[in-house]
Amino acid sequence: MTLPEFLEGECAALPKSRPGNVDFPDYLSLIFTDFITGLQAVTGTDQLTSTVLQNVATVQSIADSIVQIVREYYAGSPGQAFDLLSQMLGQQSQHFGKLYTIPLKPEDLSNLYRLRVADAGEFGREQMFHIPFELRHKVATQRYSIPGFPSLYLGSSAYICWKELRCPQFDDVYSARLEAKSTVRVLNLGYRPRAVGWYARVQIQSGTNNQQLLEFLLAQVMFWPLLTAASVRVLHPDAPFKPEYIVPQLVLQFVREDRTNNIDGIRYFSLHLDQPTVSVSTELRLGSNFVFPVKTPAAVGLCALLRQQFAMTPVFPWQLVGRIHLPGTGGAPNDNIELVRGCPCSYIHTIFGEIEAMSLAMQASPI
Repeated sequence: MTLPEFLEGECAALPKSRPGNVDFPDYLSLIFTDFITGLQAVTGTDQLTSTVLQNVATVQSIADSIVQIVREYYAGSPGQAFDLLSQMLGQQSQHFGKLYTIPLKPEDLSNLYRLRVADAGEFGREQMFHIPFELRHKVATQRYSIPGFPSLYLGSSAYICWKELRCPQFDDVYSARLEAKSTVRVLNLGYRPRAVGWYARVQIQSGTNNQQLLEFLLAQVMFWPLLTAASVRVLHPDAPFKPEYIVPQLVLQFVREDRTNNIDGIRYFSLHLDQPTVSVSTELRLGSNFVFPVKTPAAVGLCALLRQQFAMTPVFPWQLVGRIHLPGTGGAPNDNIELVRGCPCSYIHTIFGEIEAMSLAMQASPI
C-alpha cells in the first residue's frame, strides 16, 4: 500500500468513534498501534514516503506520550499532563513548528462566520463576539474550550457553524461575518488525513519534491496521534467530564502560553461535517473551525486585542431570508454538497449560500 492510499484509508480516517466498552486511554493505545502497524507496511521509494518511514519511531514516541498524558489526567494530575505535553512538543519543535502557518493576510480570513441561537430577544454585534468576561461562568467545556476561559469561535462557512450548533431551527438563528484586520498565525490542525493523502499523492506524482510541502506533510503524519486524540467523537455528550476534550484543551493551553511563536489561535476540522462525498477542497472550504483565545483578560467586557484584530458585519436574523433582498456579491462558494443523502446540490442555492452571499454584501466594521 502506498502512503497516499494508507492516509486515505479507514485506518487513518478521522474523526474516530470510541466503543462504549473501551476506556479512552486504552482506546487511544489500540488505534495508535493499528496506525503505526499500517504505517510500517507502507511501500514506496519517493522522498516523502522514505522520510515518513525513517520517522516511524518518532510517531511511536509521540503516540506513547499522548497515552501517558491522558493517563496522568485520569490520575488527577492535569498540571503534570500539561507539562508532559509541553515537554513532548518541545522535543519535537522542529517538526511541530511546521504546523504553524505563515502569517495569514487579512484577505485570507475575510469570510469567517459566527452564529448564535436566539434565547431571548435579538443579538447586537457585541453579543455575537466572544462571551464577555463578566459571564465567564457560562463558558462550558468544549473540544477547544477551557471551562471559564472565553475564546472567539468562528467557522469557515455558515453551514458548518449551523452544524456545530446541532442544526437549530433557521428562524432562531442570527449570524454575522467576521474578517481579520491584521495578520494572523494559527496552529493548523485543519487537515483530515484524506486531505493529507491527497496532497501527498500530488507531491509524489509531480516528482518536484517541494521541500516546504514535504516537511508539512511529514509533520501531519508524525502528529497523527495528537490530531486523533483531539478528534474522537464524544461518547457521553451529556456527561460533565468528557475525556475526548483532554488533549484539545491542553493543546489550546499550550498555544496560549507559547510566547516564542506568537500564535493567535487554532484552525481545526469539524467533527460534524457529514459529507463523505465532497471533494478535499470543499471539505477544507466548508468544514474548518477557528478558535482565538482572549489575549487581554479583564473583569468585564471583551478582549481589546481581539476587537482590534477582527471586524464584523451587522447581525443578520435568518428569519428574514427570502423576505428582504440584499444584492449578493457573487463571492459565495459554489461547492456541491448533500443536505439530503443522495441529492447533491449547489451550495450557493442553499440557505447557507444565500446567507453568505448577503453577508459578503455587508460592510464589516470595528466591534
